[in-house]
Amino acid sequence: MYQNAMEDRVHQIFETIADKYDLANGLISLFQHKRWRRDALKKLNLKKGARVLDLCCGTGDWTISIASEVGPRGKVYGIDFSEKMLEKARHKVGCSGLDNVTLIKGNVRSLPFQVGSFDYATIGFGLRNVANYLQTLEEIKRILIAGGKIAILETSKPSWPIMRPLYLCYLRFVVPLMGALLVGSFQEYYWLYKSTLAFPEKEKLVKMLEEIGFKDVSFKNYWGGVTAMHLGTK
Repeated sequence: MYQNAMEDRVHQIFETIADKYDLANGLISLFQHKRWRRDALKKLNLKKGARVLDLCCGTGDWTISIASEVGPRGKVYGIDFSEKMLEKARHKVGCSGLDNVTLIKGNVRSLPFQVGSFDYATIGFGLRNVANYLQTLEEIKRILIAGGKIAILETSKPSWPIMRPLYLCYLRFVVPLMGALLVGSFQEYYWLYKSTLAFPEKEKLVKMLEEIGFKDVSFKNYWGGVTAMHLGTK
């Protein structure tokens, strides 16, 4: 019951903010999120011709970057549960000229793919929005080949003692105000603060990945830990 209620709430949030999501995302991250995504892909070291699943793909920016990296022989699937976010992604994919991208609507806790369907899986700023982190991670492991890799990019809590309270104040007060001014949605952007606060610490996420069978798990902080990238191998 709780999972369904949470998913309904998160779905409503993203349906509400879809039209101005990209603008708000850029401003809130001080236009660093694309830089963090590029670095994550560099560390992931995508191979040409690879099959990749981009979970919680949103408006498709990371999906398109991944598709460019794997080349025309590769195949990239983007999955999201918000139809309005996917509408934006479809438009971007159409403008990109790429023909190796498939976008589907679905729930990342129950992926519509067979065991070992993908070489890589990515999830950017989406894991904190799912109703069950562990179930989602287990699903990702299931659809990866043996030796397949996962990259998780997510908002986090800074490791630096002075920076942590300042950043949390920024998320709690400044970000919702920006959301209200840009999108007319204070409560929707207050969710960023609540979901970040509830999300596991970086070290705990490492243990979660290891406990379900991922190996060589590591993480990298960006900007003192306001965002973190986790990598692991099945």
